Amino acid sequence: MPHTIQNLAILIATKDRHNQLQKLLDSIYKSTNLPNKVVIVYSGKDITSITSSFQKKINLEMIYSPIASQMYQIS
Repeated sequence: MPHTIQNLAILIATKDRHNQLQKLLDSIYKSTNLPNKVVIVYSGKDITSITSSFQKKINLEMIYSPIASQMYQIS
């Protein structure tokens, strides 16, 4: 069983990269040392279909940020 490091958090910023997010969360879960918390700031499409399977395995916090998706728009 992995060991949880109390003073370690991981911040992930993502937009519509579901495959990459799945791989990253898999990698975090399989690591020897788990972070105390993983915070995912996302925009674009909903990610709950990916994160729901990790909710009981990893301490996840999801933050939706519609502003982040607007920052990448070129007018």
